[in-house]
Amino acid sequence: MPLTALKPVADLRDRLREATLSAHRQLDGLLAGGLADVATYHAYLRGMHRFISDAEAVLDEPPLRSLWLSADLVALELPPLPPCGRLQRATGAEERLGWRYVIAGSSMGARLLRRDAQRLGFTAQRGARFLDRHAIDGEWPAVLQQLAQAALPPAREALLVEGAHDAFAAAEAGLRRALLLDDVP
Repeated sequence: MPLTALKPVADLRDRLREATLSAHRQLDGLLAGGLADVATYHAYLRGMHRFISDAEAVLDEPPLRSLWLSADLVALELPPLPPCGRLQRATGAEERLGWRYVIAGSSMGARLLRRDAQRLGFTAQRGARFLDRHAIDGEWPAVLQQLAQAALPPAREALLVEGAHDAFAAAEAGLRRALLLDDVP
């Protein structure tokens, strides 16, 4: 077999994307119709606020995106979802990068959802500050660069995947609660 016929080994980003594809699809499926109406948008804001607040705690980072979401909740007079359970801080760099991969990657979806929010009448000045800012926050290229530069042995790569899975699960849990798909308040 000629060398050109060999399939190249996937890079770390491709392996991470493949390892989390099911979790990503499951989360996306909760908003398969986008932000079709005001009630869905309200649920999205509440669910994302819970997820981002939890993520900032897990990563031990100062609030930024959660403040944008808090401003949207206040503007629309929506109560935040209360925390559910205890969070454990991400301790290793790989686990933290897995969480950042999910958070930064959600900015790609925010670009599409921002259009839906605008169609519903929400703007950066009225209830869509998070989507407006998150869609352009620029963290995604930095995360991709970190992934491109990382050379992880299998055990450390497993921690990266675990962090991303934990982040997808937290995002899904927050959105499911906000969409009233789970019994947890």
